[in-house]
Amino acid sequence: MNNPILRASLCAALVCASLQAAGAADASATRQQVLGQYANLPMRFEPNVGQSDAAVRFLARGNGYTLFLTQSESVIVLGKPASAAQADVVRMRLAGANAASRVEGLEPLSGITNYFLGNDPAQWHTDIVSFAKVRYSEIYAGIDLVYYGSGRDIEYDFVVRPGADPASIRLSFAGAKGLSVNPAGELVLAVAGGELRQKAPVIYQQGPAGPALVAGSYTIAGNQVSFAIGAYDHSRPLVIDPVLVYSTYLGGSSSDQATSIHVGPTGDAYVAGITSSTNFPIQGTPASTNGGSQDLFVTKMSLAGDSLTYSTYIGGVGTEVANDIAVSGAGTVYITGSTTSINYPVVTPTIAAQVGGTDAFLTKLTSAGNAIVYSTYWGSTGFEEGTAVTVDPADNAYIAGNTSAPNFPTQTPFQAALAGGMDGFMTKFSVAGNSVVYSTYLGGAGDDRVFDMAVADDAAVFVVGSSTSANFPTTSASVQPALGGGRDGFLTHFSLAGNALLYSTFIGGSGTDEVFGMIIDAPMNAYLTGRTTSPNFPRMTPAQLIYGGGANDAFVAKVNPPGTALVYSTYLGGAGDDQGQGIAIDGARNAFVTGSTTSANFPLQAPLQASLSGPSDAFVSKLNLAGTALIYSTYIGGATADEGFGIGVDLVGSAYVAGFTESDNFPRVHAFQAAFGGVRDAFVSKLAETNDADFIFANGFE
Repeated sequence: MNNPILRASLCAALVCASLQAAGAADASATRQQVLGQYANLPMRFEPNVGQSDAAVRFLARGNGYTLFLTQSESVIVLGKPASAAQADVVRMRLAGANAASRVEGLEPLSGITNYFLGNDPAQWHTDIVSFAKVRYSEIYAGIDLVYYGSGRDIEYDFVVRPGADPASIRLSFAGAKGLSVNPAGELVLAVAGGELRQKAPVIYQQGPAGPALVAGSYTIAGNQVSFAIGAYDHSRPLVIDPVLVYSTYLGGSSSDQATSIHVGPTGDAYVAGITSSTNFPIQGTPASTNGGSQDLFVTKMSLAGDSLTYSTYIGGVGTEVANDIAVSGAGTVYITGSTTSINYPVVTPTIAAQVGGTDAFLTKLTSAGNAIVYSTYWGSTGFEEGTAVTVDPADNAYIAGNTSAPNFPTQTPFQAALAGGMDGFMTKFSVAGNSVVYSTYLGGAGDDRVFDMAVADDAAVFVVGSSTSANFPTTSASVQPALGGGRDGFLTHFSLAGNALLYSTFIGGSGTDEVFGMIIDAPMNAYLTGRTTSPNFPRMTPAQLIYGGGANDAFVAKVNPPGTALVYSTYLGGAGDDQGQGIAIDGARNAFVTGSTTSANFPLQAPLQASLSGPSDAFVSKLNLAGTALIYSTYIGGATADEGFGIGVDLVGSAYVAGFTESDNFPRVHAFQAAFGGVRDAFVSKLAETNDADFIFANGFE
């Protein structure tokens, strides 16, 4: 959310003083401990699919209360009565609100709810997905209402966009025996068992020196409550600050590194990487020991980031590198990389045995992470590495990478032969993983490398990388048909059958340029990031016009669907060495980039961490839709080396970043692993946004 907020919270579980006193007398220490833990759990809002009255849109249960959200009001039922007649029921209606406001769940939670009540299967309700928040869009003109909370507290935000009038918000209460404002400025609702207290409003506005308080209080007229707000600056622009939702080490006593991350539809993070540790954290999977000098790992983090859903080694007696991870809609996981092991685990393989000294591989895991669906070597007598993997809606897997072999396996190829010392490749596998649909080289007479790929909904594939080949296959009407320097980045869009190019273009200037990460949106705009040394790197409406200096700058570029023009292109860097490694987009097509920087003057905006902490830090930057400005940009790191490799974005715009850290003071919040494990650890961090805009109005119930 990118708007000012008027915040309230309702601590309904602890409101009835008489009930608290009675309960405390006979509660055991264990029960109190359980209740305390429950109070900190996120609130689960269930959509009503028939388990409640038809007027209810969402419902949530807390410690001693149930909350029902209808189209026009919230209904709080206190206690655990045998019937509604025995309950304290408080209704809060928004007077004058939009009766047609859109009501929707936000931030899906892991786990499902089932109701098997009675003996009529038609009345059973299963597989109900819960949400962390519920939003009423445009509940007043320019104002949204968002409910969320924990097992103890109900909280709600009024998100007030610039120009909207907070004076239009009027709360009407029914079921309370009286309304008053106590000396602390809290709104007090008297109920039969005690009282509900809404915290005093705290209103502030971001200014040059930080938050500045704005005067405010409750106003009561009959059974309606509104807010008296002092003078504030309506013209002040929005300021959006990232915050760490969680941040954790992930590693053992040796060297560990996350190379890729994928965010599932319910906010779970899937992480792949490499480990030399014999005590890497393992959870619920059969591969519990390191098989060689270096294995790959696959880990699924919980939504909260404080536990592992599963975590496993995969490897043989040699060295494995995991370069990329992809996740299907059903939650199955695909990994690619390279292996030197003669006994890498294979299941129904396309190629059952090692062919060269280093081969690529493709491995698919079940959604539970506890079994291999299929796994295969992929290569020939030369060197192969898989650098990217993706999966289409039909569950065909694609891998891309690099090969030096003249006998690399091809199938109905666009390019049938090795053209230089190192070429890229792109291969599509069958759904079963035991055969190839197509496979092709991609390169020219020089050195060509593929680093990332994406697949459109129609199953057409994009790949990116870098090339020194003047005869790299490009198309004439593309952004840049000719090589601009010693090494340029490239973007290639294959046809559906993989045997022709829809477009192919260089991206670069007179120096060295490489594209390391890419993603596409639904219209098939391509978003790219990487590194450049070119003072004339192509720019279009840039957020940063001038090369920052130093060894490299990161860059971010967006290419239009036909590949004929840049939508935007910008440097992103300071006076040191800056490289973009991973890129993602949210539903509004804002671009999120991570990588590494040694620049003390890396461009920042509303940073979580405002200064370089060690010789190199990871960074996370979010650009607006037009690519003309940073929404936020921040360092993340500790006292030694840190680097971001992979980034993903969930359905509500939170960014998930993975990489490595050598810092024993890397920032941690709600960590699964709070202590640094060894020489080098992987890290996983989730960043969300707070919204400090025209004003913030914070208040709540107790």
